[in-house]
Amino acid sequence: MRKFSLALALSGMVMGGNTAFAQHTERCGNDIFLKAALSSNPSLEVAYKQYLVDSKAKADAFEREMSNSAQKATGTVIIPVMFHVILTQEEIDKIGGIAGINKRVISQLDVINTDYNARNADTATIPTPFKPLLGNMNVNFQLAHRKPDGTVTSGVEVRVAPLLFSGYSSYPSGSDSAKKTSKGGLDPYDNTKYLNIWVVNINSDNGNVLGIGYSPDFAAALGAPDNAGVLLDFSAFGKRTPGVPGFSEFYESGADKGRTLTHELGHFFTLWHIWGNTAVGSGNCTDDDDIGDTPKQKDATTSCQTFPYTDACTAGNGIMFMNYMDYVGDACYRLFTKGQVTRMASTISNGGTAYGLTQHPELTMYPTAVSSIEEKANLNIFPNPTTGVFDISFGNARSLKEVRVLNMTGQMVSKVNGAQANGNTVRIDLNNNAKGIYIVQCQFEEGTVVRKITLQ
Repeated sequence: MRKFSLALALSGMVMGGNTAFAQHTERCGNDIFLKAALSSNPSLEVAYKQYLVDSKAKADAFEREMSNSAQKATGTVIIPVMFHVILTQEEIDKIGGIAGINKRVISQLDVINTDYNARNADTATIPTPFKPLLGNMNVNFQLAHRKPDGTVTSGVEVRVAPLLFSGYSSYPSGSDSAKKTSKGGLDPYDNTKYLNIWVVNINSDNGNVLGIGYSPDFAAALGAPDNAGVLLDFSAFGKRTPGVPGFSEFYESGADKGRTLTHELGHFFTLWHIWGNTAVGSGNCTDDDDIGDTPKQKDATTSCQTFPYTDACTAGNGIMFMNYMDYVGDACYRLFTKGQVTRMASTISNGGTAYGLTQHPELTMYPTAVSSIEEKANLNIFPNPTTGVFDISFGNARSLKEVRVLNMTGQMVSKVNGAQANGNTVRIDLNNNAKGIYIVQCQFEEGTVVRKITLQ
């Protein structure tokens, strides 16, 4: 079923005026899933309420610890990400085949790394009263390159969906089909070490959900711990990119900048919608998201508004409709607040339910054949970062067999035979490649040395 967007057209600026919708739709399925889960199994109500209490208590304790600590945590943490794509061959073809999927993965990683580190250029248009509230999570999402068994992966696996496969349907039947190989989907990698993201055609009962995010403790509270991660509809997967099919005629209008995943990851890190847990259209001024620096809000904002925009709950500066946890759509999103970042950071701090994701940066590195070869090779890359051309120097040119450069999806973009080395140096030119992080694999007779390089 065709999923409708949040808006048929959105202004490119937060201040850009109201935009009307052709019809009311749901951007996110979390409220729908929660309502269905509790209706189907009322015994989950107690576990769900306890989850709300516990997640807030952990966030409050973390905030107190940070405010009382002489040493603030400032280092960026690395989170290994695994994309599981389950689509029909027709759907795969519509978004550009395997090459199109890989391009969308790269663009999607760029979006979430930009948004979660407050590097998005549109922060410049955050209304002045809200600018001091802008939060930065200091997190780096990187593709996984090692499977749980230690073998290599590109960080993306694709399965052609079997007949009658349903990426999502009402709880509990079909709600986990994308996440189980036995039901036509793909099993998660160890979700205590990997952030799992499934890309499917979400055939939800109301026909217009673009994503669903489950935090580890929320999934456990609802009796399905393996569901932790994000389910993302392929029509909102990646960022509109020139030369890649499937954006103009197929992508969700208003959801083509990759920010559906930004929103759903907010849920993974225990954020709720900025207006609270109340279903869209049933908002009130008593429910809330339990975040101190987000203004009270009655209901979802389903179009981009002109600041200040007030509702029945908030006067003065009005509501923070440009917050990633509202429903305004990709072009109007601007920020997470410091309070929201504190809540999310508490989940990846020591003792948090997603802490394990930050403890395995080695999963983002390709396996090496011999652990001692790196020291023996005495290999260096410079300059790093590079604007296009860089040199690789090493200790023993005679044992160098080949140099390969791969992008973050595992595609080889450059290869140099060891015989082409100039003395103990190999020069690589990436001027014709997109900016980003690349993997350099230097294969010697004794094994392989792996490095990362940033192309700026």
